[in-house]
Amino acid sequence: MNGGMEVELYPDSIVYIVCPAESRSGGPELMHQLASELLRRGVDARMYYVPNDVENPVHAAYEAYHIPYVRSLQDEPQNVLVFPETAGIGDFIFVGQSVRKIFWWMSVDNWLKTVIKWLAAQLENPLESPMPKMLRFDTDTFLTHWVQSEYARQFVSLNGVPEKDIHFVGDYLNPVFLARSAGREETKKEDIIVYNPNKGMEFTEQLMKAAPELDWRPIQDMTREEVEQLLARAKVYIDFGNHPGRDRIPREAAVSGCCVLTGKRGAAANAVDISIPERYKFDDDTEQIPQILKEIQRIFLDFSTASKDFESYRKSIYQEPQKFRRQVAEAFSFGEQEPPRGVAFLELSAEGLLLWRVLRTMPEYQPVCFVHAGEAGRWCKDEDGAELPIYSPEDAAFLYREGRIARLMMWENSREQYGEMLADLSARDEDCIFLEPPE
Repeated sequence: MNGGMEVELYPDSIVYIVCPAESRSGGPELMHQLASELLRRGVDARMYYVPNDVENPVHAAYEAYHIPYVRSLQDEPQNVLVFPETAGIGDFIFVGQSVRKIFWWMSVDNWLKTVIKWLAAQLENPLESPMPKMLRFDTDTFLTHWVQSEYARQFVSLNGVPEKDIHFVGDYLNPVFLARSAGREETKKEDIIVYNPNKGMEFTEQLMKAAPELDWRPIQDMTREEVEQLLARAKVYIDFGNHPGRDRIPREAAVSGCCVLTGKRGAAANAVDISIPERYKFDDDTEQIPQILKEIQRIFLDFSTASKDFESYRKSIYQEPQKFRRQVAEAFSFGEQEPPRGVAFLELSAEGLLLWRVLRTMPEYQPVCFVHAGEAGRWCKDEDGAELPIYSPEDAAFLYREGRIARLMMWENSREQYGEMLADLSARDEDCIFLEPPE
């Protein structure tokens, strides 16, 4: 599927990633995932939050990524600016004369809604501001387009962007969610239908009216844990709204063991973005309601058989983190190049500092952090001016699952002392490096 021209990075390149400040949704999470992957590869990646004057722009959900952020950009030809489609019709497409730009299409529908919003403002007062400039995107030779979905690829191609300027870079579900889903004991499934009240509600209400005796549950006013528990219990998840890209909740429902029924709008129309059997996709037409309800009843009565129809879809979702890494490697011309191994030091002591100094001389390793619950949030400074952050065991566990931390390093005589911490990190034996202490 990838055929776009890669963007070359240099030793002094900085990759700036534009992200809405204080925002939590699929797009911002993907932006932080990209930055995390680039940092894993030793690239200088930095978030650029908009608006850029927010005092604390990082949403609490993404603090564990520990991505540095800036409030200004260096307009240099070796640098790269990555921005989402909703920022593309504004000023970012025209920021700088030298920095190279990547226009990342995470959603088609949201871009169109943003265009409509701009045009509506123009209608109120045509002289208040200039018209949006970015209504076509096939003329800028310094612009590369990334697409998160096949739906976006078709849209961008339709609007004149040549294949050489399009590269597929998808996303993946939160690694903590995937780990919990994979490790969760099988939950007894119930005859519950889960739906998102923010999507396709008009048609969903018709379904509910036609079968009020069924147990319909909205994802509404719930914590992440409550959503996970509900999906783990339910047999069916439905989504008859628009699919602006490869939405996350249908995938979360699938790996939670639900059978997923969708409409055929947006990304749901093709077999790439939502790769479920065609029998589970319906037009959101009132004439289809009896057939949809019949399918739901069939799932309820023979769930084990119906669930098998989603095995390949679930498998592909679990493979998305590795796929994302390959796509980023291809998009930035890393190819088969092995990234340095990120290392976390479990000893915040003179011995730990010695380990850090040794690792700084070995290019195959990349010091990431010290791990210490009581000192988290501070920095460790060496006598030569080098600095390394101190993270909590919880954040270290997250980055270990993300792949940013590949090795956990300590002295051999500390093995017993850090046994509990290693267990909390769910560390694999092969990722723990125990060194003999110096004489």
